[in-house]
Amino acid sequence: MEEVYEAIRLLPKMARIMERNLHISSLLRVGTPEEAKYIVRLLLSDLKLGYYQRTVIRAAARAYNVSPELIESACAILGITEGIMLVPKGDLALSTIKLRPGQFLKPQLAHLYESDKVEYPVRAEFKLDGSRLQIHRWGTQTWLFSRRALEKSQTLPEVVDIANTFKAQSCIVDNEVVAIDENGRFLPFQYLLERTVPRKPPKEGLERRKKKIRVTIRAFDILFLNGRKLTDLPLSERRKYLLEVVPAEYVVEGRDCENEVELMKFYEEALRSGLEGIVVKNLNSTYEAGQRTYTWLKLKPERDTIDCTIIKALYGKGRRAGLYSSFLLAVRDPEKKKLYTIGRVSNLPEETMDMLRDIVEQTRISQDNEGVFVKPSVVVEATYQEIQETDEYTSGYASRVPKVVRFRPDKKVEEIDNVEKLSNE
Repeated sequence: MEEVYEAIRLLPKMARIMERNLHISSLLRVGTPEEAKYIVRLLLSDLKLGYYQRTVIRAAARAYNVSPELIESACAILGITEGIMLVPKGDLALSTIKLRPGQFLKPQLAHLYESDKVEYPVRAEFKLDGSRLQIHRWGTQTWLFSRRALEKSQTLPEVVDIANTFKAQSCIVDNEVVAIDENGRFLPFQYLLERTVPRKPPKEGLERRKKKIRVTIRAFDILFLNGRKLTDLPLSERRKYLLEVVPAEYVVEGRDCENEVELMKFYEEALRSGLEGIVVKNLNSTYEAGQRTYTWLKLKPERDTIDCTIIKALYGKGRRAGLYSSFLLAVRDPEKKKLYTIGRVSNLPEETMDMLRDIVEQTRISQDNEGVFVKPSVVVEATYQEIQETDEYTSGYASRVPKVVRFRPDKKVEEIDNVEKLSNE
């Protein structure tokens, strides 16, 4: 155990990928196949033990005779690892972890819509094509946190200006940040990326971006107000506070619906407005930080799938450096007999990754600093949230959030979808 620990501890100090590869290879060779499997999972911070976070929390609460609610609250604020580390210190230590502005809180997430999970009346709100943003205010201080807890006040100074209009001494407000045109109309997500990547642009670059791409927010929840935690209140009560704090122009448009007819009418209205869909929320629900719950349901139209092929395996970064972490997808142009890229897919199941690694090694053609080019041989059926125009890929289009539905061994590369299908989406 000590040998493995010391070997892993040395990895971040190794700058070159080849050096890391040799170091990991030597570590794997001295272990049994079973040990090697768990060494790799440790390196990826992905042990795949099959436990849900709540199972670990309940087990820790039982082992140390502490309140599971206190552990859940601490984990939502500090993260699962730091929260569990506090458990042996008891209820007193856990109770000191309080929600406060400046301390990121993991956001509540929504499940896909299932009609039997809806309890009327509900609150339905437009689902915007933007990015999650928590606004924290404490006196004259303002923090903006992304869904991944990245602080973005330098990147989005106009949102800081909006936050300064909130009628509160201290607050935490949950929002969507979106790109807009000169007339205030919402723009697709790809425009927002031009404002937020890289995270800390030089001042001249930021001013240039601000002139090109404007942004605004739409607030939909409030979690903390003037020293008081609001997450335990029902949504119907939290909304009252939200409307008191945030100017109406920055609150997301929505409607209370008494039945499915009213809900579907609002949904169709959202689609006619060119929006992604709606989010359906239980009016009696509390805010469950860090949880994906059925009290929030996202309703979007089903997207078509596209048959494409893999042309490149891309290396990961950080702890995944030197390993394949994503795969570049392409469609065909039957007239020019060429393949054109449309996006990259990642977060595949471990078994699928193992299979693709074998295929990459068998079909590799060449490589560069980003990864390995392969002979197109694997056909996959992929779904996506949206097709957007972009210069990032050679097709001129990007499939946003592509996911592999299944492999198509029954299809040849010559039978995959052509680029014209993307232009019709």
